Amino acid sequence: MGSATARVVDGDGSGVAALTGVREVAEAVEPRESVEPRESVEPRESVEPGESVQLAGSAELAVSTEPVARDLLGLRVDVLGGRGELPIAGPLRNTNGTLWGGAGLAAAIAVGEQVLERPALWATLQYISPLRVGERLDLVVEPGRRGRGMSQAVIRGTVDGRLAVIATGTFGGRGAGPLGEAQAPADGDGEPRLVAPPAGVHPPEHGAVRPLPAHRPAAEGMHGRVEQRWAFPAPRSDRADGQQDQAGDGHSALWLRLREPMPVTAVTLAVLADFAPVAVSVALGRATYVSSLDNSIRLARALPAGPVGGWVLIDVRVEAFVRGVAQLAARLFDEDGRLLATAGQSAALRIPSQG
Repeated sequence: MGSATARVVDGDGSGVAALTGVREVAEAVEPRESVEPRESVEPRESVEPGESVQLAGSAELAVSTEPVARDLLGLRVDVLGGRGELPIAGPLRNTNGTLWGGAGLAAAIAVGEQVLERPALWATLQYISPLRVGERLDLVVEPGRRGRGMSQAVIRGTVDGRLAVIATGTFGGRGAGPLGEAQAPADGDGEPRLVAPPAGVHPPEHGAVRPLPAHRPAAEGMHGRVEQRWAFPAPRSDRADGQQDQAGDGHSALWLRLREPMPVTAVTLAVLADFAPVAVSVALGRATYVSSLDNSIRLARALPAGPVGGWVLIDVRVEAFVRGVAQLAARLFDEDGRLLATAGQSAALRIPSQG
C-alpha cells in the first residue's frame, strides 16, 4: 500500500544529502514498449450552435501540469493512449521504502488532467497493494460521460498486471471565477473567504524547523525534498528519540515548501497534503509510523496559484482513531491565508514499542 511516515522528531536536522533528480533515476527503470494509441479516449459532447462554453483552466494546464508532474514525479504520459507510467524511484519513497502516498494521488491527477484536458476539481485514490522502489506503476484513464463543463473518470494503476491503486475524480468546471464567471477576480479580489488559517500560526520564517528523518534513504526521499517548519502547535519537546512529553489535542500545522521551486498545482498540493500524518504523533505524544490507505483532495481555487516556490500551510486535525487507523482531515492555505484545497486520508498505525 502507499504510505507516508510521520514522526514528531526523526533526526538531528542536519543538512540534506544531495538528491538524485527523479528524471535521472527514472531513466534507470526499464522503459516499457511503445503502446499503440487507443481510439478516441472519450466521446465529446456536442455544443449547440452559437453556444459559447468556456472551460476552466485549460490554458494553464498546458504550462503547469505536464512539467510539474515530470520534474516532481518523473511521470510519463501518453495522452493519445489515455495512460501514464510512474517509475517508483528513490526520491518518491517514504521511510518504509514504499511510494509516498500523496505521490500516487498526484500521478493519477496529472494523468487525468492531461488525458481529459481539464483541471482536477476533486480526486481520491485507494491503495490496493504495496508499491515499492524499483517498480513501475502503469495508470490507465477510464473516462465516464463527458459533459460540456466537467468530466468524471476512473484511473486504475497496476504493477506487472497486479492491481495496485484505484482513483476516481472530477475534472473541469465552467469559467475562470469561483462562481463560474468568465474572468477570475484580479489578485483574488472578490473571492469569498469562507475559512481561514487557525489563530496563533507562526509565519514560516519564525517556525521551528522540523528535522529530517535520521534514516538516510528516507531523508533522500520525499521528506528530504520538502522544507518543513512547525506552525501550530510547536512540538512540546525536540528530543533526539522523537518522543514528546505528553499527548496533544490532535490539531497540528506545518509550513511546507518544495526545495525545487515549482508552481502550486493540484499535483504539488496532493504531494504536500500527505504530510497530514504528522498530527498523529502530536496527538499521541510519541513517535508513530503510518501507512496511507487512501488519499483525497478537493481543490478550492483555480491553479496554478501563488508565487513559484511559495510556502503552503497544512492545518491538520486527527478526527478519530478506530481499530488501528487514524482518520485525518486537512486544509491547505497559501501564505496570504487563502484556501488552496482540503484533503483527507485514512492511515494505518504502527506504534514502535517503548523501552
